Formats: sequence, C-alpha cells, structure tokens
Amino acid sequence: MEPEYLPLVRNQKESSQSYGGLNDAKELVLQQPSNSPQAVDYEIEDQIPEKLKPFLMKPLGPGKLNIPDVVPAGYSGWLASMAICCSTPLIKENEIGLSWDLERPKLLGPGQHIWMSPFHKYQGKVPLTTSHITHGPIHIIRVEKGRLGYALDTDTGKPMLLVAGTHYVRKAEFKFVKFLDLNLPLNTLGALQLVRVDRGEVGYYFKQGELKILQPGLHVICPPDRFGNFISTRLELLDLPKKIHESADYVQLEIDADVLYSIVNPSRALMRVHDLPNLIRKTAISTLAGIIRSSNLSEVAGSKRVSFKRNSKDMKEELEDVVPSFQQKVHDEFLAELHDYMMKDLGVEICNIRINDLRIADGNLSSKISTQAVKIAEQEAEYRMLQKETDILTVRANNRAVKVRIESQAAAEQLLIQAKANADAKELSAKADKMSSIERSKAEAEGILLKAAAMRNAR
Repeated sequence: MEPEYLPLVRNQKESSQSYGGLNDAKELVLQQPSNSPQAVDYEIEDQIPEKLKPFLMKPLGPGKLNIPDVVPAGYSGWLASMAICCSTPLIKENEIGLSWDLERPKLLGPGQHIWMSPFHKYQGKVPLTTSHITHGPIHIIRVEKGRLGYALDTDTGKPMLLVAGTHYVRKAEFKFVKFLDLNLPLNTLGALQLVRVDRGEVGYYFKQGELKILQPGLHVICPPDRFGNFISTRLELLDLPKKIHESADYVQLEIDADVLYSIVNPSRALMRVHDLPNLIRKTAISTLAGIIRSSNLSEVAGSKRVSFKRNSKDMKEELEDVVPSFQQKVHDEFLAELHDYMMKDLGVEICNIRINDLRIADGNLSSKISTQAVKIAEQEAEYRMLQKETDILTVRANNRAVKVRIESQAAAEQLLIQAKANADAKELSAKADKMSSIERSKAEAEGILLKAAAMRNAR
C-alpha cells in the first residue's frame, strides 16, 4: 500500500491537479514520519505553547518515504546528442543524486543513470542520512526525535515548525533556518522567542511595559513583548569579602563570612532592586560592622563553647555546640536585623550566615591573648582534673556511706525479726498456758460433778 502524503502548501493550479504531476509542481510541502508510529513527537506537541501550535507541521502516519521528483535509474536523453554529451552517475542505495534539467531540479534514485542531453547537468550526490538536503527549491529535512525544525515562509513571513520525521518541501519561498534544541533555555524563531524555564528558576518578560513572571514550562514571547532573563529561586551562597571592623573598645577584628539566601518573591525583587547580589553583599557587610562595633574584645577573647540540651523519649543529652558563643551572637543578631526587612521589602529570604573565620587583626595583640588563653586553658585543665578527683573521692565516700547504711539497715532488720520472733514465742507460750489452765479447770469441775452425782446415787 502506497504511503499517504499531506500537501500543506499548494498554489491554485496544483489544487486541481492529481498527485501524479508532482514533478511539475511549483509549490508543495509533503511530510512523512519514520517507520515507527511512536516516532511522532506527541509529547513535544503537548508541551508547545498554544501560540505556536498553528505553525506545527505534523506527519500523517508511518510508512516509507516516497520522495517526489526522484528519477529512477536508467537511460534518458537524445540519441542525436550521444556524441556531444554523456553523463553516467552511479547512485548507491543510501544516497540521492542531484542534477539539473535546464532550470528544473532533479533527484536521482539508486542505480546507474545514463543521461545524453546537452541540457542535463549532474551536480553530485549526498547521503540520505543528511539532516537537510537542499537542491534549488527542493528541501528534504529529517528532524530527530526531541527536536524541532525551524523554517520560514518568506512569502507570508510566518514560521514553520517541523516535528520529528522526514519532510519534503518544494517551494521557492521556503527557507530552512535551523534545528531547535528544546533542551536549550532560549531558542529564537525570527522575532519570536521560545523560552524554556526549568524548576528551580523563573523567567521574566515585559508585556506593555509591565513585568510578568514565567513559571516552569515552555513559553513563547511575541513582539512587542520583550524577554528579560532567568533568575534562580534556589538557595544561593553569597561569598562576602574579608573585612576588618572595629569593636567597641577599638580593637580591629577580621571576619570572613558567607550569606545563604533565596528569592521567594521574584516580582518584588526585580521591581525593587537592580543588582540584588551586590545589595545583599553591601547590606550584610554593614550589618556585620554594626554588630562588631557594639561588642567588646572580652566577648571575643573570652568566648566559650556553649551547650544545649535536647529532649528525647528516654533521656536528656547534653551536647557541645561547635559554634563559639560570640559567633552565635553575630549569627542571631544578623538574622534578627535582616531577615524580616529583606523578606518584606525585597522578597528575599536570608536563610543563614556562615562565619568561616573571626580573628584579631593585630598580630601582637592576638599573640598576647593566645598566650593568656593557653594559661587559662591550662588552669581550666587543672581545675577539671581536680574537680574530677573531687568527684572520685565523693563517689568513694558515698559508696562507703551507702555500704554502712546498708549494713546498719540489715542489722536493724535482723534485730527486728528476732524481737518479733521472741514476742511471737512468748505469745504462743502464754496461749498454751492459758489453754492448759482452762483444761485443768474443766477437769476439776467435771470431777466435782461426778462426785456429787455419786453421792446422790448412794443415798
């Protein structure tokens, strides 16, 4: 079964002709996809903005491409001209030949071609795998899956977007421009712009002078609208230059820090600030200078490690923080001063400030403080050792006290048990004596009664 073609652009004369006269056609656009039905880029078609869909050139269905104007192998020409001219090009199976018959372009199919005509001119041959074959007004364009071909109708000025497949175009006003890689963030289609915005960033453009934000996806920008650029909404690290600031007691401190921030309101950030990173950098430096200016050297030199407690289901753990207390103070005051201001006025969230280094700029003063710090550290180490020995002695004394208390308690309990046993024995003995006395009394009473009864019987 012959494959079906879709003529997209034809003149009025062609509309009344059958497809059998394609060699004489002036304007014709045919499209044919590759052999697989899945080769049609429906995914790309779904993602293309609605403004560009009218310009898509879509293949009809699967089938082997039957290119019009292809001359089969064989003999052609005038016998009278045999002595004048002879052209015998051999076209391989995976090639296509290009030739001219007067002003008409010809495509040569596989095989041996014999031309005996003074009006025929053989131009050459090209591989069929060539992405774009052009021969006069004839264009054979092969678009790979995942790409688009971009062409221009110079007669109307309208763009033509070729989806995956093989496209045959015979039109003098047709101009193929380039292949579009949809992985690129920006593709130009003449005056139009195809913008790809990935997640983690936004784009922006100006429509009638008003700023508009482009969310992730594919977008087309048409004049007079103007595309601006892309801005990241991910977490950004801004490296602050090393600066020297004076403390409250006029000691110079050198600080090296980084600021972590993210843009949460792109429209506000773009409208309010021209150079956002530079503004954040200068604001952060001035804020750090103010914090250090309000601090004394003793806060820096006497800084200790702080600890915090974290609750768990079974126990509380005491952990030692890796941030010295003065750096923690700088961190907290920096965020307290800038976070709300940046969020409200500029649409930027200051997430964190990381202090890489904080030191005294004066080397002599730093050396003296370091020596003093070593002595203090030695004293603290000795104090901790003595404290540990005290703890050991305390534990031993407590152990002895516990042992004595346990032994005393055991002896007391033993005496209590013995006393209770003696009391119980006495009670049992008393009960036994009482029972014995009662039994004797009963026996004596019974004896008296028996004697009385015997005396009555004797009378």
